[in-house]
Amino acid sequence: MQKDQISSLLSVHQTSDFVRDIKRACLDLSFQSVYNVIINYNLMNYDDIDDFLVQAELIFKEFKVKSNVRSVNFHDSKCIACSFGRTVTAYEVFYTKSEDGILSNRIVYKKRFAINTQIIDGHLADFAWCNAFLSKEEMNELYNHE
Repeated sequence: MQKDQISSLLSVHQTSDFVRDIKRACLDLSFQSVYNVIINYNLMNYDDIDDFLVQAELIFKEFKVKSNVRSVNFHDSKCIACSFGRTVTAYEVFYTKSEDGILSNRIVYKKRFAINTQIIDGHLADFAWCNAFLSKEEMNELYNHE
């Protein structure tokens, strides 16, 4: 696609604010927070918004009830599938479940997810969940071998 054919979803200023706000929403582990960001930036008409919101609900549903989040970390990662090589923001959530029977709150689970924001000339051009990306350890290995 040629540069002049790329349509932007947000202005340069809005894009930097959106990236900041979506990161905060992901750190909240709340579907409602993510949904509010989408509403605040008038992105409900975005072509893939339904898929984005359905996936957001699936990602965050585990943290709604009966889990205790121990920590949430984020790091830059690289997509290894549909947007191969693009930098994405990856999140790792460590949590326990309060309904694990006799092991309640003893087993620490880890869930990973990432968000892919395509920014061209400072403008948000696309955003989606990334379902295949490098872990923090893989990223460290990648950069230590360069």
